[in-house]
Amino acid sequence: QVLVGAVGDETCDRVPFQFGQYESDNRVDEQLRNVFLEGGGGAGIQESYLLALYAAAYKTATDCFEKRGKKGYLFLIGDELFYDRLSRREIQKVFGTQAPQDYSASELVAVALERYEVFFIVPAGAAHGQEREIYDTWQNLLGQRVLRLDDPALVCELIVSAVALTEG
Repeated sequence: QVLVGAVGDETCDRVPFQFGQYESDNRVDEQLRNVFLEGGGGAGIQESYLLALYAAAYKTATDCFEKRGKKGYLFLIGDELFYDRLSRREIQKVFGTQAPQDYSASELVAVALERYEVFFIVPAGAAHGQEREIYDTWQNLLGQRVLRLDDPALVCELIVSAVALTEG
């Protein structure tokens, strides 16, 4: 099953986070068509990727994990840094729910990794895709699960390869 989402910048975007539901058929095409891409970017080189990690950690239920104890896969694709913290205020604003605390990036990754194999893909041709700081910062967070994508046409092959290597 596939879930489609999009991440922007909670500090300045009108739609900083979009999140679909898991689909097993062509309904995923409709989710892709409904993603609103704002464009324009903010003042810095950060996006609210922690919203996606929070959603994976606390807002998803998957048959593979719930029924069989098997992790799913979370692939984030981006070319910017993450914010250091996700605040309770941001969680309330975006998800409409109260959170017991603010969360650091490493805390959210740790919880998401309990349920998902988490990867971050950096497209080389994107605005900041060649910046070493972006790659290094994500690698400090996720280790070897940061993947470079030189040709955007090969994103599916890269994802399939990552899953195949993880599954052995």
